[in-house]
Amino acid sequence: MYFVAPIFLVPFFGWGLVMLYRRYRLREEWPMWVEALTIVALALFYTVEIEELRVWLHHQRIAYFFSVLGLFVAGLALYGHVVVSLLSRLIVEVVAPGDEDIRDRPRFGPAEILERRGDWEGALQEYLILLRIFPRNAVVNQRAAECCIQLKRPEDAIKWLERAVRYLPPDESVLPLLSRICEIYDRVLHRPDDARNVLDRFLDEHPAYPHADAVRARRRQIGAADSLERPVDLDALAQTPIEDGALQEEAPKRAKSSRRSRRQRKLERQDAEIEALDACPAPLPDSQTEEVTLRNDLPEVVPLDATESVAPEDEALDSPRGKSNGAPLEPL
Repeated sequence: MYFVAPIFLVPFFGWGLVMLYRRYRLREEWPMWVEALTIVALALFYTVEIEELRVWLHHQRIAYFFSVLGLFVAGLALYGHVVVSLLSRLIVEVVAPGDEDIRDRPRFGPAEILERRGDWEGALQEYLILLRIFPRNAVVNQRAAECCIQLKRPEDAIKWLERAVRYLPPDESVLPLLSRICEIYDRVLHRPDDARNVLDRFLDEHPAYPHADAVRARRRQIGAADSLERPVDLDALAQTPIEDGALQEEAPKRAKSSRRSRRQRKLERQDAEIEALDACPAPLPDSQTEEVTLRNDLPEVVPLDATESVAPEDEALDSPRGKSNGAPLEPL
């Protein structure tokens, strides 16, 4: 038993450092069963260690107290995030509605509002929060990459794009992401070898990919002289949707100007609805509406010209007392 406690310290510190690296450096979430198994192993570790310390230091109470305190502080630093993550997932499972479609669908509303205001840093933080709940959602990873491009952080954008490619099914939806990865590696970071490695690794993982010819054609273009001579403009890259950079195949494609991302079309439609609401005049109050209606019901009055003369009979009729050849009418 005297050798068990020191041996347990090796996996205690080693596994804790690995989990910290994967969580905060690679930003990857562990499956729930791994976190639960880690907590169980941690409880077993503390049971053995505290019992051994009690046997070794039963005559030194102060040393025993600080030794146990040091173990708990080390465990909190190494595995505190695992406990918080597991508890938050369990709470979400209990509180969330039972519909799988609703529970498993990310809510992009707050992040989209921040994007429309130009607050890309705030939008990125919202997507990072969503990634804690949906770490394997390709759309969330792709949007986080778009925010990094807007913030001119190509290194971080590459990381999120590669994660999105990893979690997407091997179909044509992967082509735009692969094209953007190659564009950033080749034209922005000037690392064509890394771009080739990404494409080679993708083809090795998916040997039966139906669009493999397009991927190989794009690989041959990496590092070409014309691509290196073209000026790199991160602002222009940020304004170009990822769908517009799809890998070209032998089949004819429609013009790039006609291809827009679905999210961009949605934002444009919302802007058009807001402008239409702003252009509508404000409704009149009920009293003003009734006054306008009464005025419209009155007959139209045609004014007389200054040059027209009034006929005698009309003058007599229009006179309040009545006239006849200039003489007043006799009373009855």
